[in-house]
Formats: sequence, structure tokens, C-alpha cells
Amino acid sequence: MRDTFIAGIALARKAVLATRNTRHFHDLKVTVINPWETHDRRGG
Repeated sequence: MRDTFIAGIALARKAVLATRNTRHFHDLKVTVINPWETHDRRGG
């Protein structure tokens, strides 16, 4: 239930939601990012 409230606030403010638990917001229409994910852009 709390995740829905958090998503609603992000939607109302047209904000991106930053969280480690992106799967909790998978079914909701809010843009979600995980800033703790690492992306190695060097290709190795």
C-alpha cells in the first residue's frame, strides 16, 4: 500500500522515482530508476 502512495506522489509531481526495489513499482505507471545499479560502459 505504501508503494502505491509513493508512486502517486511521484506521478503527481511528474518525478522519477529512485529506489532499489524497482520490482515493487513494475505494474504502476511511474518512471523508476535504481541509482545503485552499476553499469560498466567500458565493455569489459
